[in-house]
Amino acid sequence: MFVAQARDWTVQGVEIGQDIARWGQKYLHMPIHIGSVEDAALQAESFDVVVAIEVLEHVIDPRAFVNLLYHYLRPGGMFFITTPNVYSSYYYPPQAETAILEPADHLNLFSVDTLTILFREFRFEKLVVEADGPGGFQLQVFAQKPTGRH
Repeated sequence: MFVAQARDWTVQGVEIGQDIARWGQKYLHMPIHIGSVEDAALQAESFDVVVAIEVLEHVIDPRAFVNLLYHYLRPGGMFFITTPNVYSSYYYPPQAETAILEPADHLNLFSVDTLTILFREFRFEKLVVEADGPGGFQLQVFAQKPTGRH
C-alpha cells in the first residue's frame, strides 16, 4: 500500500489484525479498515487492483472470498493473490519440527491445480497461477477481470 500510495494511487487497506492495522494507520498514515473485507463497506467495481497476500488460506470459504473480491474489481481490474503451496518441500522438510506450514493456522491449503480450478470459475480474461520462491513455497495468482468489450 505504501508504495502504491507513494506513486499517487488511491489505496484502501483491510486488515483483521488490530495491532498491525493500527501500526499502519499511525506510522504509515494508511487508510486501513480494521475488520474483515465483508464488513468494510466497499463499493462494487471500485478497485483497479486487489491484492491479498497470504490471506486465502485463512478464510472459511475461499470461493465466496474470491467472489467478493471479484465484485469489488472494475472491469479490466487485476488480482494479485499469494498463498502457501501445499506441495512445497519447504513446508514439509525431513525434520517435522522445522515445518512452517502449520495446519492449525490454515483453514485451506492450495496447489497450482486447485487454485487454477477455483479461479477458472470466475472466467477471468487472463489468468496465471504459478509457484514461486525456494522450493516453490509460494503460489501466486495474477488474474484480470474481463473488460466487457469484445
